[in-house]
Amino acid sequence: MKSAFRAIGLLMLFALPACRSAGPIREAREQAHMGARAAKFHLYVEAYFRFKKAAALDPADARYLNNLAVLAESQGRFDEAKALYARALALDPKNSKIKSNDDKLQAYLKPAAPKRPAP
Repeated sequence: MKSAFRAIGLLMLFALPACRSAGPIREAREQAHMGARAAKFHLYVEAYFRFKKAAALDPADARYLNNLAVLAESQGRFDEAKALYARALALDPKNSKIKSNDDKLQAYLKPAAPKRPAP
């Protein structure tokens, strides 16, 4: 048992510096990949954390902001999601997926029209 922990420790000791030297774009992709896997297993807080790291490492990639917005929206943080979609669209205004997500949120947040009384 002790040797298993030692082996894991050694693996992490050598693996972490290799990740650090990979460059911010590659590390952002790795963080996003981990975020996608976390979301797949419904670990939304972890997924949000990973996509936030990815967005910090590669602020020019609108996809990370879109994923953050989707996760914020799923947790009921609509103002944050709205702001994240706006930032993502500013970076990539032609991205139909981001536009679609933003449109759906806007429609959801739009107040319902008052009902007319029956005649």
